[in-house]
Amino acid sequence: MADEETVLQIARMLVGGGKKISELASATDLPRWKIARLLKRLEKLGFLRSEDEVKFSPGRPAKIYSLTKEGIRFFSKRGLRLVEARRDLASGNSE
Repeated sequence: MADEETVLQIARMLVGGGKKISELASATDLPRWKIARLLKRLEKLGFLRSEDEVKFSPGRPAKIYSLTKEGIRFFSKRGLRLVEARRDLASGNSE
């Protein structure tokens, strides 16, 4: 399992909207399989939701992950400052 700081980093990235596994993997330098496993666990716990990417070309659509209200509550209690993360995202200062 990823360490707590990595999980919080991923949650921060999901605040501004949905992200693909590939985007999260490149930002965290973790392999895609590890990110996928972590996201699946968080989704089963109800902290994330996923939807298929709208795609008009052949191939399997990527899943887009975002935080649920329960996820926002959970990560807020663990030190994730969502208001600051949204502000940073809006100003272009993402971690």
